Amino acid sequence: MLVDKPAENIWPHVESDGKLCLWPTGTRFGGLTAVQVAKHALWDASQLIDAGASGANVDELRKEFLSYWSNAVPPWNRDTLSLITPAPPSRMIFAINMPRFTLVGDTATELERWAENFSAAPRGKYPATRAVFAWLGRPMLPSDYPRTVGGLLTLLRRSAPDACHLLEEVATGIPDSLAVVLGAEADSGPCLAAVLLEKGLGPSIPLGRNPDWIDRGFRPGKTPPVVRRNRWLGVAQSALSSVERVDPPWVHGRGHDARSAVLREASVAVLGCGSVGSSIAMNLAEAGVGNLVLVDPETLRGANIGRHVLGADSVCKNKARELTSLIKRKYPHIVSVKAIASQWQRTISEIPYALGSYHLIISAIGTWEAEGPLNEWHVRSGRTVPVVYAWTEAHACAGHAVLVDDRGGCLACGLDSSGTPALEVTDWPGGTTTVSEPACGSSYSPYGPIELSFVTSLASELAVDVLLGKAPVAAHRVWAARRQRLEASGGRWTDAWICGDPKRAAGGFVEDRTWPSGPCQVCGRGREE
Repeated sequence: MLVDKPAENIWPHVESDGKLCLWPTGTRFGGLTAVQVAKHALWDASQLIDAGASGANVDELRKEFLSYWSNAVPPWNRDTLSLITPAPPSRMIFAINMPRFTLVGDTATELERWAENFSAAPRGKYPATRAVFAWLGRPMLPSDYPRTVGGLLTLLRRSAPDACHLLEEVATGIPDSLAVVLGAEADSGPCLAAVLLEKGLGPSIPLGRNPDWIDRGFRPGKTPPVVRRNRWLGVAQSALSSVERVDPPWVHGRGHDARSAVLREASVAVLGCGSVGSSIAMNLAEAGVGNLVLVDPETLRGANIGRHVLGADSVCKNKARELTSLIKRKYPHIVSVKAIASQWQRTISEIPYALGSYHLIISAIGTWEAEGPLNEWHVRSGRTVPVVYAWTEAHACAGHAVLVDDRGGCLACGLDSSGTPALEVTDWPGGTTTVSEPACGSSYSPYGPIELSFVTSLASELAVDVLLGKAPVAAHRVWAARRQRLEASGGRWTDAWICGDPKRAAGGFVEDRTWPSGPCQVCGRGREE
């Protein structure tokens, strides 16, 4: 720790309390004694102090710009959330002042959609106004941070003159507030900062017949634009602001996941928003799928919430609608998420081509009574839209995800006439695997969210593979739980699953298989012998 420390943000890697940041977090000194580590620390500290005093390491202030800018921003200043693409050129952007932060983006439409999703307020409650994005090229040094309006204008005239012209143009309109986002390219990628301007108070002298001091001395409507601009800028208040990126490429991979662009354009319909379907839908939204339609006619019950993504505040409300609202709040940058609170069959009858317009359909209904007709519709429509069927076996000790598209057979190819899969992983000598509730025809399969997570991850992964064009023909992925859990639940492996291989008996793995293909009364393909 430095005793006579310099002012904050003068020397790189010197914190406000004088502590020196010598090594990256997690640095290990295996095999060294405490004395040897102390000697290393003293040597590195002396090197750091010498470099700071001489200015030899000043570029570190640019390399780690976000940290030093954050140090310069008072904790009570407003934060800025950014949806903009952090790349040149300088340009006009848009901003919305939300209750807790300022939101900026490249278009007014995306901003207003984000605000509507996030706040559940009607579109238009938070209108978008013009803002400015200034591309500086390289990060600023702390000595260049624009702490006043004059400092901001000086910076822009020197490093981003086009942005300076845009700022002056917006200021001419006498806005109540104006966000200026500063962008630059650091060694490890783009970085953003912001300066938020607010309309200042005018002079306190009598204004005569013209009540607006901005136009004082001129007839209404005759004030030269340069006078209006300069008067506004002359009294505007400025505040530094830290910028948190919330644009889709950053949220889904910190700008380094090439899959995010493809998934954002994808559209998926999820049929069934119970414990399986809701988790899959949430996984897809979290992965960056941009367009979702959620279909389920049922309401959430108290007993559901122990293994459902929805909570107690959604009890007695429609699952699809509540899940839609939750996804919008969590991922407000999503392009579109809609709820259909009815059975999928009704949707098809009312909108014949509705399901055919998506890139993928996921069926998490889990009953042959509903999925049999879905399979028949799929075959009749030519299977042009892939369908992934997902279901669990008893106690979630096994799970399946099956892909059906125009390259293979259909769901019925791997089932018997009653809808039972030809391959079942688990067997239950005790007979029943469900528990009845004190209501007519009401029962459930006992398992918890931890067990279920393996199955929903299995299906979600297959869905993403389909959207990225990486899924094999007739893909059938199977999850088998650990044997200890299966036996504790009263089950055992089926002979068809073990197939004489003792290594399979331990469980706890995923297996890739091929779903059977014909002859099937539904799709007409011949069953393989």
